[in-house]
Amino acid sequence: MLKVSVLFETVGSGVRMGTKIVDRRLVGCLLSSSVVFVLFCLVFPLFVILVVPFASSTATFTTRNLAQNETDEVALRAFKLKIFRDAQGVLNSWNDSSHFCEWEGITCGYRRRRVTVLNISSKGLSGSLSPYIGNLSFLKRFVLYNNSIQGEIPHEFGRLRRLKYLILSNNSLVGEIPANLSHCSRLVELYVQGNKLVGKIPSKFDSLYNLEVLSLSRNNLTGQIPSFLGNLTSLKVLAVSYNSFGGNIPHSLGRLKNLTVLRLGVNNFFGTVPHSFYDLSSLEIFCV
Repeated sequence: MLKVSVLFETVGSGVRMGTKIVDRRLVGCLLSSSVVFVLFCLVFPLFVILVVPFASSTATFTTRNLAQNETDEVALRAFKLKIFRDAQGVLNSWNDSSHFCEWEGITCGYRRRRVTVLNISSKGLSGSLSPYIGNLSFLKRFVLYNNSIQGEIPHEFGRLRRLKYLILSNNSLVGEIPANLSHCSRLVELYVQGNKLVGKIPSKFDSLYNLEVLSLSRNNLTGQIPSFLGNLTSLKVLAVSYNSFGGNIPHSLGRLKNLTVLRLGVNNFFGTVPHSFYDLSSLEIFCV
C-alpha cells in the first residue's frame, strides 16, 4: 500500500505544506472535507447493506399484499356474477363505494385484510357457485345454506387449505361431492344435506381427521357407508339418512366414542345393527 506523508509547518498566519505556504482556514477546510469523505465512505456501504434491502422487502411485502387483496376482490365479484337472483338485495353493497371487507356477509382478518368468512345464508339467492371462490386462500368459513344455489360444487374448493366450515345445506346442488375436499385438512364441519348430490362418499375423505360433523342426509347418494369413517375419531355427528346407501352398516362406526348423533334411517341397509354400537356411550340421537 502506498503511504503518503505531508509535512505541516506553521509560518506566520499560514501553514507550510511541503514547500508551499497555505492559509490556516484552507487547511481546516481541507481537513474537514477529508473527515467528511472518510465518514461517507464508512457509512454509505452500511446504508446500502442495511437500509436498502429493508426498504425493498417492505415494498415487496406491500405489493404482494395489494395483489392478494385484489385476488380476493376478483373472487367475490366472480361469485356475484354467478348469482342471477338476489331477493333481499344482500349483494347491493358489493360495489366500488366501499372496501370489500365491508360488504355484507364478508369478514376479513384484522392484519392482512383477507377474506376469512363468507356468510350469506337464508337470503333468497339463486345461481351457482363460482370456481373463483377457490382463490380465497384465507377463507375459514363458507356458509350458504337455505338458498337456491344450483350446479355442482366446484373442484376448486379443494384449494381452500384453511377452510374449517363448509355449510351448503338446503340448496339445489347436483353432481358428486368433490373428492379433493380431502385437501381441506382442517375441515371441522361439512354440511351438504338437502341437495341433489349423487355418487359415493369419496374414499379420500379418510384423511379428514379433524372432521366433527359430516351431514349428508336428503341427497341421492349411493354405495356403502365406508368403513374408514370409523377412523375419524373426532366425529360427533354423522348423518346420512334419506339417501340410497346399501349394504351392511360397518362395525367400525362403533369406534367413534365422541359420536352424539348418528342418523342412518331411510336407506337400503340390510343385516343387523352392529354390537359395537352398544359401546357408544356418548350417543344421544340414533336413527336407523
